[in-house]
Amino acid sequence: MKESVGRLIIAMKYFGWWFAWGIFSTIMVFIVLKGGSLAFQSQLIVIFGVGVVTGLSGLFFYLKRG
Repeated sequence: MKESVGRLIIAMKYFGWWFAWGIFSTIMVFIVLKGGSLAFQSQLIVIFGVGVVTGLSGLFFYLKRG
């Protein structure tokens, strides 16, 4: 039981760090593009969408590795 809880916590950390990395990277791209041509709401959707995708990627690689 404790081992599965520990594994779940590690998986959540992987997701969190990859999610944060995806959001940070997307924000940096938007800064370089000087806001791009997207409306603010569209930018938020893209930022969080990339964050979720990268978070799921990190989680996938963790689960595949373990």
